[in-house]
Amino acid sequence: MITEKRANTYNEINHVLACMNYNNNPYEIMFVYGFWKNGICLGGTYLTKSYPYTFTVAYKNANSISIAKALGNVLRETTDFHNSLLGEIKKTNVRALKHAQMLGFKKIYSTEDTVVLEFKKEYWRYKSRWTI
Repeated sequence: MITEKRANTYNEINHVLACMNYNNNPYEIMFVYGFWKNGICLGGTYLTKSYPYTFTVAYKNANSISIAKALGNVLRETTDFHNSLLGEIKKTNVRALKHAQMLGFKKIYSTEDTVVLEFKKEYWRYKSRWTI
């Protein structure tokens, strides 16, 4: 079972961001959650502090259903801060695009390389299992 845990200390934040291959300034982030299974960090998610409040998710070795519940818990808190979240996925990352659409992210527009998606609480696709 995959669980989510909010990273609070500087070391926890850096550990989760390292698992996500994030190389920018951790002080530009509002909060960070890690996804954990058997004591191993599989990746995480974070929300930026400044507009347009980008929501980033990166993980490895997790099937979509097992991560969906953990993501739902993170999205619950995230959408309490901001009603609308934007995500950006490279067009070549077909698996991530499919998973984002399964969760309820809606395509807004696409550029040459990426697809920009939006998420709101009412878009959540697993309402019958887990409410957010």
